[in-house]
Amino acid sequence: MASIGLGLLPLLFLLHLPTIATSRAHLDSNNTVWCHPDQARALLQLKESFYWGNSTIILPTWQDGTDCCTWEGVGCDASSHLVTVLDLSGRGMYSVSDGFEPALFSLTSLQRLDLSMNSLGTSSTTKDAEFDRLTSLTHLNLSNSGLDRQIPMGISKLINLVSLDLSDRYDWMNFISGSSNYLQESRLMSLVANLSNLKELYLDNMDMSTDVDEWCKTLAQSVPRLQNLRRLSMYDCNLPRPILSAIGDLVDLQSLDISNCSTYSSMPSTIGNLTKLQILVITLCQFSGPIPYAIGQLKQLRVLLIEGCNMSGRIPDSIVNMSKLIYLGLPANSLSGEIPARLFTLPALLSLELDDNHFSGPIQEFDAVPSYMMRLRLTRNELTGDFPKSFFELTSLIALEIDSNNLAGSVDFSSFQRLKKLRALNLSHNNLSVIMDDEGDNSSSTYLSELNELGLACCNITKFPSILSRLSDMSYLDLSCNKISGNIPNWIWEKWSSSLVHLNLSNNMLTSMEVTSYLLPFNRNFETLDLSSNMLQGQIPIPNASAEFLDYSHNRFSSILPNFTLYLSKTWYLSMSKNNISGNVPHSICNSSLLVLNLAYNNFSGTFPSCVMEQKYFGNILNLRGNHFEGMLPTNVTRCAFQTIDLNGNKIEGRLPRALGNCTYLEVLDLGNNKIADTFPSWLGSLSYLRVLVLRSNQLYGSIGYTFEDKSGDHFSNLQIIDLASNNFTGNLHPQWLQKFISMKKYNNTGEIISHRQGISYGFYQDTVTISCKGSSMTFERILTTLTAIDLSDNALEGSIPESVGKLVSLHVLNLSHNAFSGRIPPQLGGITALESLDLSSNRISGEIPQELTNLTFLTVLNLSNNKLEGKIPESRQFATFESSSYEGNAGLCGDPLPKCASWSPPSAEPHAESSFEHVDIVMFLLVGVGFGVGFAAARPVKERLPNFIKCLLTFWTNIYTASQLEPMAMARAAELRAAPHGWLAQRLASVVAAHGGAAWPGQAVELDATSYRRIRRPAVVGAAKMLAAHGNLQGIKLRVAWFPSSELRHSDVQPAAGFPHRDSGGVV
Repeated sequence: MASIGLGLLPLLFLLHLPTIATSRAHLDSNNTVWCHPDQARALLQLKESFYWGNSTIILPTWQDGTDCCTWEGVGCDASSHLVTVLDLSGRGMYSVSDGFEPALFSLTSLQRLDLSMNSLGTSSTTKDAEFDRLTSLTHLNLSNSGLDRQIPMGISKLINLVSLDLSDRYDWMNFISGSSNYLQESRLMSLVANLSNLKELYLDNMDMSTDVDEWCKTLAQSVPRLQNLRRLSMYDCNLPRPILSAIGDLVDLQSLDISNCSTYSSMPSTIGNLTKLQILVITLCQFSGPIPYAIGQLKQLRVLLIEGCNMSGRIPDSIVNMSKLIYLGLPANSLSGEIPARLFTLPALLSLELDDNHFSGPIQEFDAVPSYMMRLRLTRNELTGDFPKSFFELTSLIALEIDSNNLAGSVDFSSFQRLKKLRALNLSHNNLSVIMDDEGDNSSSTYLSELNELGLACCNITKFPSILSRLSDMSYLDLSCNKISGNIPNWIWEKWSSSLVHLNLSNNMLTSMEVTSYLLPFNRNFETLDLSSNMLQGQIPIPNASAEFLDYSHNRFSSILPNFTLYLSKTWYLSMSKNNISGNVPHSICNSSLLVLNLAYNNFSGTFPSCVMEQKYFGNILNLRGNHFEGMLPTNVTRCAFQTIDLNGNKIEGRLPRALGNCTYLEVLDLGNNKIADTFPSWLGSLSYLRVLVLRSNQLYGSIGYTFEDKSGDHFSNLQIIDLASNNFTGNLHPQWLQKFISMKKYNNTGEIISHRQGISYGFYQDTVTISCKGSSMTFERILTTLTAIDLSDNALEGSIPESVGKLVSLHVLNLSHNAFSGRIPPQLGGITALESLDLSSNRISGEIPQELTNLTFLTVLNLSNNKLEGKIPESRQFATFESSSYEGNAGLCGDPLPKCASWSPPSAEPHAESSFEHVDIVMFLLVGVGFGVGFAAARPVKERLPNFIKCLLTFWTNIYTASQLEPMAMARAAELRAAPHGWLAQRLASVVAAHGGAAWPGQAVELDATSYRRIRRPAVVGAAKMLAAHGNLQGIKLRVAWFPSSELRHSDVQPAAGFPHRDSGGVV
């Protein structure tokens, strides 16, 4: 409903009218005396100094031998016939001499000179132009005239100047921009020293950030010389806060326009000094903090617009004292709190715009005294409560927009009949239920007869409101996200064919359309048709006059006009995804100017339309996913502007064209589930915007990594999803290749959606991706920047898993299953704390499960099945939640959820040669924490004493864990020990020592869960030590039991016994 905003322009125009200088003199048609010949010659010489593109026809009325007072853009004094006005604005002319033509300055009678919107050149002689000869000038406009560097200082001597415009602005209404001015002027004081009559000063886009202190000092010193200044405009000036404070001294200002200035500071309270101000416009300035309370001192203010300035806090109460305000706009800020009810009752207010903020709470009811309010816009806030009944008393309303809030309850649509002037109404996207009065009573036949824009999206409507059939001039209708079923009535195209611009009927239950032709008879102003997410069948209807936005997705359409591309001349967004359309896509599709083409999930077939990728001016989004296109990708891709190319699920074959490397803006490339046969495209790594790369289920082969040329510089630096599953890749994964994934090495908590907005606000495309996640195939309809995944499964990769993968801390999904990886699981994987799904199944991975994996507290899916893992499964944190299927196919694993380790028999020891060494040093460390760690080292081989020593040692540990006194040595039989609660430890120690047969065994820590005991008593430890030391067959054994410092305790239930040595030195028994 953006068209409503234009209704404010006449109002602002009238407010500015007193300050707009006319550039034409009144000519006496009966005048028989021609202009002075020398001025005519000067004007002709000036004409010769200009050209217009490739044309020689310029200023055609300027002919020698005719009266120059009658020439276009020229005005003469009625009595003297001297040239007083020269207006050549907006003609797009270029200067031949690259500067000001000297003949211009011989027109010394000029009072008004306007050369704006032209290109006068950037010569160094610009600053030396002889403006000081034009002493009669009162109005000088050089905006957008191609001035460069310094301001022509001759202007400073034009003491009669009333209006000076040196700005660089874009004329958005007339789409004429001329050439930009690039001015950096530190001599403001010199410029304005003599301009004491100046009332209007336009300095838009002048760079004031280069010498901030000088600017502030100069502006402050210039204030006495600018006391007559009534209007000051500064756009895109990079204003520092001190300059804004200095402006507060220009107390006679009546109009102040500060826009697009990066201040990054709070708004100064000195703004309240401008008590004569009538117009204050501040837009797109990055302020911080609240609107100053002092703004309420501007009681003469008629227009207040503060837009897109990051203002926060509440609306100051002082604003309600501005009784002369006719326009109040505070849109696109971060203002919060409740909206003061008194704003709705300001006596002169015509328009109130508070959209795109964070206002919350209910709208309080108010006493609508005679109100002149014509426009009320509260869109996109966080307002709650019921729809205020006081709004029905604002009988002058022309536009009421309160969509995209959280209002609740029901609204009787017939209540709006009191707003007889209403032309635009938008209640969409709240929690409202709009009750439609369709009984046909007398009053309902006439109310809202002026309505031409209506938004009732998500208002629980079940059928088309009958009032619509009586309206003949609708331009905007949004009934999306309701429960409307049945047919789309024919009066939509019959009554509104010449007026309708926007029609959105998406997300309903519509099944058919009442049409006599599938060419809809809309005029050339029609822009948007959205019929998506219904149950429409048959042939797709196409507007006969090309619309800009067409969305037919998520329906049951089965066909389309064979020549439909003839009606896409203005279309930039076309989506027919998720229908049942078959046939070929005509080659003429490439003659359109589409930016978004989405034909995904249909039955299109035939040769892939390669022209859509070869066309230089075609597309940002190409989605042909889930069809039956055949053939090869084109190799002639030069000026590629694509951001998304999604051809997943077709029959594309051949090689990947290297020309895809020219798509420098590419963010998503999905060519999965095709028949592409090639090596890994390492050359795509140079695409710095690439976020998603899916090549799964093709016939790719060779190694994964990068070539020598790719090793320098960034390589896939922005990638967040890479899926190469189900190909024929071989070889090792290079550790440095993974380290190039820079974006995965940083945490990303923004949660933004990868999306593409094109042109007008109605167009919105979101990428989708299907990956193997959490044990199944999952489709993400929206790709968040936080979704990171690596899937290299179902290939023939081998070697060890690189430790460098542990540096990808933002990774959420890692799937390396069904390869030939060997070696151990890198403990560094425990550093990927964001990981939710880890699949290493069906490889040749051996060793134990690293205890570090228990740090993965977000892990919901773990699959380590069908490997060669052994040892006890970690029990803490997430590992307590995984089922046995996560570990099956690993013969050496035990512990919950697999059978207890005590039920396992130790492997039989192989015989070893005897050794002559007679003693062994044993060192045991008792670690207090979440579990106990046991360190055991055999420094020298032993002879016959080894079996008895093992029995004694096993008995020692068994009694420590049961906190009981030592039993006789005979109880240490192997079968009994294996049945003990901690028999796994016994089995482990026995098997390791026996298997080594006296060979040195490196110290190894084994973590055990501490939940089966609460306190280990000192007598048990001391008794075990004495028993071991006294055993006759263990002469030469050295036993040391050290209790680690209490500072390392991690479990409050396990503490050192009283009196037992602790602290840093540890205790030795």
